[in-house]
Amino acid sequence: MPSMLFSEVIGHEALKQRLIQGVNDSRISHAQLFLGNEGSGNLALALAYCQFISCQHRTQTDSCGSCPSCKKHTQLQFADLHFSFPIIKRSGSSVSDEFLTSWRSAIKTTPYIDSTFWRDKIDAENKQLIIPVKEASNIVKKLSLKAYEGGYKFMIIWLPEYLHTSASNKLLKILEEPPQKTIFILVANHQDNMLSTILSRVQLLKIPRLADTDVRSALVAKAGVTSNDKLDTLVQLADGNYFNAWKQVQAADLGYFDSFATWMRFCYSRDMAGLLGWSNQMHTIGRENLKQFLEYSLHMFRQCLVRNYTGGQITRLAKTEEAFAEKFARFINERNIEELSAQVEEAHRDIGRNGYAKLVMYDLSIAIGKLLKK
Repeated sequence: MPSMLFSEVIGHEALKQRLIQGVNDSRISHAQLFLGNEGSGNLALALAYCQFISCQHRTQTDSCGSCPSCKKHTQLQFADLHFSFPIIKRSGSSVSDEFLTSWRSAIKTTPYIDSTFWRDKIDAENKQLIIPVKEASNIVKKLSLKAYEGGYKFMIIWLPEYLHTSASNKLLKILEEPPQKTIFILVANHQDNMLSTILSRVQLLKIPRLADTDVRSALVAKAGVTSNDKLDTLVQLADGNYFNAWKQVQAADLGYFDSFATWMRFCYSRDMAGLLGWSNQMHTIGRENLKQFLEYSLHMFRQCLVRNYTGGQITRLAKTEEAFAEKFARFINERNIEELSAQVEEAHRDIGRNGYAKLVMYDLSIAIGKLLKK
């Protein structure tokens, strides 16, 4: 189970110090926006920040981690820590509270999750994620109650980009004038998808992508990765998104590069028998692993294109990948990259919707074989 200490949050040392200093100086804004890309750690920072504020024996640098308050935060059971997040509409489900068990399970897995992981966690399939207007009413109702623990009340809204317009409007007043000792933290990935009236009521904290050195250290400390070659590959693939690297570690070592290289050779030579056998093999690795393989394939296509334009000077490839790309990159160019990406993304969606993997991958292979000739 992940700790909610600042020391356990990956990187962002300057931001941690800024948040800690604000609490120590009694300068806590009642409404804040933690804005950062997927896998940057904005949710992890928000959780650590709430625990630090509530901690009964905090130091100048972190929560104690052992007081009753810290233990409840670590278990996500602190009575005055509330969550709101995108859900799907289904019979009897209209507010976040009805998905709390799944939410706690997801966050205890890792607080670096993204919307795709959350969709899979709640079996959203092709249903639309949304924070509905009834959720806004539920938030107002919760925060009108007296603090159970006697201190601050926290409302973390994860991915407020999914707020229905009516829900956003319903929250404007409480965001501007919240009940006493109430803190809103909006944890967002895309500012452009939020109403300006919401943005004008929050204090912005921009959270950059994680540095490669921080991702690498976290993979060693948290995920137990020790192979330098594997670390190189994972860090390159993560591109500042720790969750991307984490997903690859969780999957068994499926040899994505070897599978990709074999696949491209079959596609280019239009070896139908080879492609059929390869598709059968990929069918056996499971839906989530296959989706990760397709994400890896997109990464390889795009890095090959970057290599073409930069002469190999600016790429995020491990040594074995770079050796392959040196010969393969010339087949990826401005005439086919958009269609290649679209075909892989469509296959990714089909797999996510429980499409028959063998057929999806075989059809994708035929399409890629034609595109490689452009």
